[in-house]
Amino acid sequence: MVSAQLAPDRVVVALSVKFEDQLTTPEIERIVVAMESRVREAQPQVFVLYVKPQSLESFAAGQRRIRGTGES
Repeated sequence: MVSAQLAPDRVVVALSVKFEDQLTTPEIERIVVAMESRVREAQPQVFVLYVKPQSLESFAAGQRRIRGTGES
């Protein structure tokens, strides 16, 4: 998760999420919509929520890239 406070009542949140492999695109879309609703209900200042479906391997490669600890 990465977030940025843009104003007192404006937060942008980005999530990398591992979804189950057997889920279809419409199922993932429904899950994301539900996530957005729950996040905004709990934290109304979140006005943008980005969700990036990502495998564990891809996430780990990105972390290594950010830390400069290896090849992607």
